[in-house]
Amino acid sequence: MAKSIVNQKTLIQRETTPGTALITAMKQLTAIGLRPGYMTETNDFKSQGFKLPTVIQQTNEWGVWAVEGVQDFNHLGFPLGSRISRPTTTTPATGVLSRQHVFTLDPDGPDTFDTYTVQFGDTDRGIQASYGIFNSLGINVQRGSLGFDSTFLSRTPAVIGPIATAGVTIVAAAPTAARQFDVWADNTWAGLGTTKLLAAYEGNLDLGDKFSPDTPINSAVTSYESMVEAVDQSYDGMLRLGFDSVATGLITTFTNGALKFIRIKATGPLIETTIPYSFQLDFCIQIRNPGTLESFSNGVLTLPFDYSVVPDPTTGNALAATLVNTVIAY
Repeated sequence: MAKSIVNQKTLIQRETTPGTALITAMKQLTAIGLRPGYMTETNDFKSQGFKLPTVIQQTNEWGVWAVEGVQDFNHLGFPLGSRISRPTTTTPATGVLSRQHVFTLDPDGPDTFDTYTVQFGDTDRGIQASYGIFNSLGINVQRGSLGFDSTFLSRTPAVIGPIATAGVTIVAAAPTAARQFDVWADNTWAGLGTTKLLAAYEGNLDLGDKFSPDTPINSAVTSYESMVEAVDQSYDGMLRLGFDSVATGLITTFTNGALKFIRIKATGPLIETTIPYSFQLDFCIQIRNPGTLESFSNGVLTLPFDYSVVPDPTTGNALAATLVNTVIAY
């Protein structure tokens, strides 16, 4: 009997041990959707006398899930926990319902990262996979458009019966809004949040693929055994400013090869007392290239700056994300 995609749910749970499926107390996502797919590497052989392949030999396989979603105060912690690091979670002062989650990148050492068991389906049939990771993350901010994209890998998905129903909790959506964002650019990590940019029109941060599958020769491993940090990881972005004294100052920063420290922050509605939802990205950059002066946002003259995230030699910091929301733990 045919199934409608509208009835399929996405469930997720952080694994205690990477690769060991955990399907108790799963969370149903409402601002991120995952749909399973398969990545198979093959060796095709066409014997003499045949015009079609006579052997298709499988050499590698794992899951590649389509990711759909929006920027959301409660849901961003799932990709951040894989792509940056496992968060440190605390309760803000005077808080009861709220939690603060800090995700910090180690620029010269291994990061402890979250892996997930994920299910997709309904009460009749589903797909399940373990050792799931959000391998990349892209965030774009401008008035009128908020971008979110990610990739998700897992061990080879397997067909199961009904997906979990007992103990499942729904992660409520708390979407960010474009009007909630601000951008700062300062000269030190300690000074972040001092100099607000009043003519910032677009900002993005693109965290490319972080992990590569580890696939040793071992018949007990039917997919990848684990994930290791990739040799080439990209941490790049762009900041578009109105062509004013701040923009020309950044040209000088570029010419001098100096560092700049950027904060992009969304402040949402109150959770309780004086504690609002918030999503904050702090990072140290070196400008790679001032782009071409061009029209943006109804004719405003703007200058884009391409940059890469780099370590701050003074503090050792490079990139940190902070979420304040109502998720008790990821």
